[in-house]
Amino acid sequence: MKVRRILFPVLMAMAVSFSSCGEDDPEESCDGENIGEEMCSNDFSAVATFCTDGENNSYYTYGGDKFECDGVDANTCADALDAVAVKMIEAGCETGKSAEIKAQAKITKMAENLLVKVRQESISN
Repeated sequence: MKVRRILFPVLMAMAVSFSSCGEDDPEESCDGENIGEEMCSNDFSAVATFCTDGENNSYYTYGGDKFECDGVDANTCADALDAVAVKMIEAGCETGKSAEIKAQAKITKMAENLLVKVRQESISN
């Protein structure tokens, strides 16, 4: 009787662990753009990278820092893009508001294109 009490929970735990092993995390993809050309009036190179798995996680990286989006879609990244712009200005980018808007539009378009690609690849797999 004691063997059954011990054996049953052990077998159940093993069954649960085997069933959860089949779940894979979505694969992450990244793409980068030099937005310094659009955003900065001085000669300033600034490559910002957008990464997403298309399901759970999206973020920008710039200067070794990671700026999380509020969701997966490119339109949920306004705060992250603002943080990237601040970091670029701190690093020496001289900018005006219209140039900043143009750079954000370019990198948002890049993010949208990457999201479409990632989602199409996940559907075909």
